[in-house]
Amino acid sequence: YFGIPCQVVYESLVSQIKKWRTMAGCTMGGQRCLYKLQSASVHFIAAKHTTPFKRYVDDINFRLVSYHFFTCCHVSAMSLSETWYAIKDHGTNYCNLYNLMEG
Repeated sequence: YFGIPCQVVYESLVSQIKKWRTMAGCTMGGQRCLYKLQSASVHFIAAKHTTPFKRYVDDINFRLVSYHFFTCCHVSAMSLSETWYAIKDHGTNYCNLYNLMEG
């Protein structure tokens, strides 16, 4: 739950996804690169993340729901690897979401 409107959350997430679309954020390691916006509305954001070294692709979805007279936002999110055998990925799907929220 965020004590800010969904429009602000939406703009921040979309901006961060676009900012990290190239390899520039991963030159020193990490996963803050290769995000690609698939679709976006104030209620739903879909993106993909490609891991920089093994090139695995993860599907990322954010759902934004306004409450308290549109002054607050409830966000639910999911990141899922397209590769079925990526079970020992050291929490990459969690990191996809965390990095975007924290970024």
